[in-house]
Amino acid sequence: VLSDKSIGPGKWSDYTCVLPSVSVGNVGQLAADLIISSGRLYSVGYWHSASLTPVCGPGPFGGPPCTAAELWESEQRRIVVLQLRSPVLACRRRRFLDEACNLIAECGFARVLLLASAWDSSRREPSCPSLGLAGSPGWPNPAPEGLEFESLEPERRLSGVGLAGPLFRRLAADSRPTGTALACLFCSEGDNSGHAGQLAEAVAAILGQPGLAPVPGRPLPSSWRLLYGSRPVEGLY
Repeated sequence: VLSDKSIGPGKWSDYTCVLPSVSVGNVGQLAADLIISSGRLYSVGYWHSASLTPVCGPGPFGGPPCTAAELWESEQRRIVVLQLRSPVLACRRRRFLDEACNLIAECGFARVLLLASAWDSSRREPSCPSLGLAGSPGWPNPAPEGLEFESLEPERRLSGVGLAGPLFRRLAADSRPTGTALACLFCSEGDNSGHAGQLAEAVAAILGQPGLAPVPGRPLPSSWRLLYGSRPVEGLY
C-alpha cells in the first residue's frame, strides 16, 4: 500500500528504481542515503508492507519521519529510491518478494538497480574488485567503461546479501521492468561509511548521473552523526 494516493499505476514508466537490500554492514541502505542526499531527492511517500519490521523515528535528513520503507524521487534525474530501513520478517520473506515485484510492476519502472553487500569471503579471489555486478537479459551490461568490477552470474549464491539475490532472479525473469541489475560490494562489518561511498559512486557511474556521487566536503546525512561515533585521534597511532 502506498501512502501517497497520487502515485498511480505507471507513474514512473521511464524511471529507474534504486532498491537497497538489508545486508552485510547495511552498505546498500547507507549508499541509498548518500544518493538521496547528494542527488537532492525529495520524499514522495511511504510504502506500507506487513512483511517489514515496523519502525518509526526522526527524519534521517531532518524532514519527514523515517519508516520501514520510504519513497524518494528526483524528477529531473528520473530515479526513485525505495529506501528500506528495517529487515524483512523471517516468516514473510516469500511474501515480501511477491509484494516488491508487484509494487515495481504497478509503478511501471523501466529499470531496477538493486544494491547489496556480501561478505568479503564471497569473493572468488582476494585480488578481485570489491564491486560485483550482475545484469538481466534486458540490462546485460550495466557497467560503464572504466568501472572495475567482478561479473556475477545470476545463479551465484552470495553470503550476506539478504534477499537481493532472490529478488534479482525474480525481477530478471519478469517482462517488467525491462532491465534489472544488481550492484554488490564485498565488505565486512564495522564502519562501512567508506564502503557506502564506493557503492554510491558506482551507482552514479552505472546510471550516468555524476551528481549522485558523494562530493568531498558536502555534509553527510544528519542521521550519520551518531552512527559510528567519533573518529579515532590520529596521534594514538
